[in-house]
Amino acid sequence: MSAIVNVSQLGELVKARRKALGLTQIELAQRARCGHRLIRELEHGKESIQMGRALEICHLLNIKLLATMPDKTTVKADKLGEISFL
Repeated sequence: MSAIVNVSQLGELVKARRKALGLTQIELAQRARCGHRLIRELEHGKESIQMGRALEICHLLNIKLLATMPDKTTVKADKLGEISFL
């Protein structure tokens, strides 16, 4: 497992997974209910890509993204979805 440190790397991962599943950009866009332009821009590492949409596409492709913190910070989300650092 390697760290993804920029949008280009995430785009390469999305593209590889899409191809492994035998999907075209248009087919993935239809499943994601977005335009194929968004898929193309994500795969090409466009910096201004919408993070929420990118995460939805990763979920559709069964790409698991894991966030870690290098220190012993604990993160807690309350019922309203607000995050506090302990």
